[in-house]
Amino acid sequence: ELQHLRNSLPDGVVIQRVEERLSALGNVISSNDNVALVHTDLDRETEDIVADVLGVEVFRQTIAGNALVGSYCRFSNQGGMVHPRTSVEDMEELS
Repeated sequence: ELQHLRNSLPDGVVIQRVEERLSALGNVISSNDNVALVHTDLDRETEDIVADVLGVEVFRQTIAGNALVGSYCRFSNQGGMVHPRTSVEDMEELS
């Protein structure tokens, strides 16, 4: 399956398998072209893979007190949206 993905995507797209207890990566990672926010309990090895594959700086973060950053926020290079219970201080830190 991994080889099929590699064969189906352009050569410039990097695919890396992650051996991670927190396997629903969309719930525990949120990223844009510059940074990635990750769940506070993500394995250090997974954090390194995220940094290497995506070419971004990685920050362990919570959003509105929840570690599922991929579920509680979305952001792009133009801006972002966060959970309604996110404090003003947290929003300022994120920006």
